[in-house]
Amino acid sequence: MTKTDATVAVIAILETLAESKEGWAPETYLYLPLQQAIPGFTLDDWAYIRGVLEETGYVHIEHNVVTLTDRGHDIVKKLAEERAKRKAQR
Repeated sequence: MTKTDATVAVIAILETLAESKEGWAPETYLYLPLQQAIPGFTLDDWAYIRGVLEETGYVHIEHNVVTLTDRGHDIVKKLAEERAKRKAQR
């Protein structure tokens, strides 16, 4: 997994959780799509992504349930604002 793959995975997970009606998702719902989308994606890669998400404070993981934190919501909002700015510049 490349750094770009890892970055895309983190952003995809954050945005998926933000869009979730419940505000949380089982780990498998997040891991399995990455396994399909990123060639060679392994459990070690998932452990790395999981660690990044937890260490940054963007998510809370308990009993294999991933919940977006307030800090996670903030970064998703900033990502959306940046995306809108770039789109407006085109």
